[in-house]
Amino acid sequence: MIFRIIHFISLIVLSVFVTPLIFVPLACLYAMRYFALEILPLAFLIDIYFGAANSLPLYTIGAFLLIVSFEIGKQFLMLK
Repeated sequence: MIFRIIHFISLIVLSVFVTPLIFVPLACLYAMRYFALEILPLAFLIDIYFGAANSLPLYTIGAFLLIVSFEIGKQFLMLK
């Protein structure tokens, strides 16, 4: 449980200060390992931070699709 909290806090810090090329693979690993609904509010906050709330919120849509695809894919990959 502690590792999950530390991993999520590091994702929050990386999402603001680092390029998405580093953040997105780590978010994928987080979503693959856990049922990662907490990535959705983080993606929404990133969209607001970068001013994409008035247009199409791509991070939020991407995070939702990431969670859904990994939850469907976990059954086929036997990761649960």
